[in-house]
Amino acid sequence: MIINDKYKYNDKYKYLFIETPHTGSTAISKELTENYSGKTILHKHANYHEFLRIATPEQKKYFVFAGVRNPLDEAVSLYFKFLNDHKSNYTDPSRLLKNGGWVTERKVEIYKLVQTEKDFNKFLKAFYKTVYTSNINVNKKDCDYIMRFEGLNKEFSEALKEIGIKQKRDLPITNKTDKRGNFEAYYTQDVVPHAVKIFGPFMQEWGYRFPEPWGGAKVDPNRTAIYNVAKLGRIVYSKGIKAGPLRRLKKLRNALE
Repeated sequence: MIINDKYKYNDKYKYLFIETPHTGSTAISKELTENYSGKTILHKHANYHEFLRIATPEQKKYFVFAGVRNPLDEAVSLYFKFLNDHKSNYTDPSRLLKNGGWVTERKVEIYKLVQTEKDFNKFLKAFYKTVYTSNINVNKKDCDYIMRFEGLNKEFSEALKEIGIKQKRDLPITNKTDKRGNFEAYYTQDVVPHAVKIFGPFMQEWGYRFPEPWGGAKVDPNRTAIYNVAKLGRIVYSKGIKAGPLRRLKKLRNALE
């Protein structure tokens, strides 16, 4: 999480950037800290409710922005992170949740599966078993602006404009995932029904369309109802377990995250 705090640091602007996973947040955070007087607070991928615990009344009025990404694209990117052991996240013991890191036992098992099978479809069905939600679901209502990953440079420029900051340069690309080609190519026909079931409600909410070759796939209203419940569940989990009073329940976190 990145803040430009006029009162604590005597900065010129008043903004808070929430780092949603896999939405270019590393590049945005680096740019904000290097060129727009941003300061790192709390931890990476902290949610707004965590900020509220430490925020002053004035800080609660700051301009808040975050990012969102097409989950079909995100899933392919995440697959390659597992395949390439991105930053040694899945083999470095210090990254494990039980050792104070963030990598759960479930993610280690998925890493082993990907290394063995090297099959995107098997990864998709193993990792995404229930309806998809994201940290942006937790933070949406508190954001003043949400950037789409698909046009990140333009979206970042618009966010700076909303804050009142004159942009110094185009947004550099950092922490890029080594993936090959267009994400749509990884979804074979046999996995399309699963992808529609898992990602469809989120895509519908955020205005993302299914690829044309999917033949006008539609979201089942029952899945939308499940999605709405899942969003509430994610918020409760984030506030009460992942970053709340029950965060020491590592056995539960290892199973779910």
